[in-house]
Amino acid sequence: VLKALKHSLNAFQLVSESPPTFSWHFKSAGCKASSGVKTFWLHVRSRPISSEPDRIWKGPVDGASIKGVRKPELHETHEWQDSSLIWRGEKYELINEKVCSSTPELRELLNVHESFFQILKSSLDPLGSYPTERVSARQEQISRRISERFKVAIPTAVQHWMTVHGDIHWANLTYPSCYILDWEGWGLGPRG
Repeated sequence: VLKALKHSLNAFQLVSESPPTFSWHFKSAGCKASSGVKTFWLHVRSRPISSEPDRIWKGPVDGASIKGVRKPELHETHEWQDSSLIWRGEKYELINEKVCSSTPELRELLNVHESFFQILKSSLDPLGSYPTERVSARQEQISRRISERFKVAIPTAVQHWMTVHGDIHWANLTYPSCYILDWEGWGLGPRG
């Protein structure tokens, strides 16, 4: 993945300005990168050549058209392939905010202003009404997870579907001002 990050820096004519950070199981990497005039966030990801582009692969590009949501702007992409993988470099607006937590759970007290929640709500409202056929969570998946977790037979049919981020948690929210990160899995899901 480091080789791909370097390839993408060259393709966008950028220079790395931070050590790389890696996703879960090193499936992707990112770093601050500068054009000499402006600094961006550069992210690279891959998928096997033999696979069809799935919703996770398409998510960041498809999500770029959603307006009214506080998220990093995707400026440009670049794709290439090697012997077994298709790679994509994504050049984003750099968000100079901390994530609320390094894990999905909030592990320490976070002193956020009321405006944080107002910004979050003002982003989730237009997202919820954004028309899409993408699916974030299928009914079967929801039913299975509820059954596995609670071990009792309860009704699990979703009554109201809407467009959701699909991965809202503390590691995907920034503060002190709220930006929503990580747009791979957005699509239709249960309200709330």
